[in-house]
Amino acid sequence: MSHGPLAAPASPMRGWFVRFAAVYFALISLERLVGLVPAPSGWAGAVEVGLGHGTAWIGRQLVGITRDLSVEAGAISDTPVGWLRFALSLGIAAIAATVWLAMNRKTAGAQTDRIRAWLRLGLRYVLGPTLLVYGVVKLIPPTQFAYPTLFQLITPLGEASPQGLLWRFMGYSPV
Repeated sequence: MSHGPLAAPASPMRGWFVRFAAVYFALISLERLVGLVPAPSGWAGAVEVGLGHGTAWIGRQLVGITRDLSVEAGAISDTPVGWLRFALSLGIAAIAATVWLAMNRKTAGAQTDRIRAWLRLGLRYVLGPTLLVYGVVKLIPPTQFAYPTLFQLITPLGEASPQGLLWRFMGYSPV
């Protein structure tokens, strides 16, 4: 999809970045979708197990983390597991984008514009409802930033994540 006479020609690097963004978006969307399933089984369970094994491998082999990295689904945003899953998704997207571009070198330019158009459409349909939900949740008082529990208040600061501290502060501050 050309955006006028000044649109940049589809270079291999631009094609790689568009494919990278598409694969990364698909991966994080799939991970979020699997996170919504209460007890993943079938394909959702396979994705969850694959992500868990990949995360544990990166933690052990590349970062040197020796402790158990198992975590409840949905509780990984600002934890070592969350950062390792982010690295895993980036790596998978980079490899997939490289292979995808190498397989379709002859038609890469036309495909890049089509992929970019689908990526923009997908982002709109995912980001729109997400931002709407986040906005509505902030209007309903105790949903996002609930008042800290006694257990959260007695937890030493060194054991709390930066996000946990922010959430407790925002829950404690009614305004």
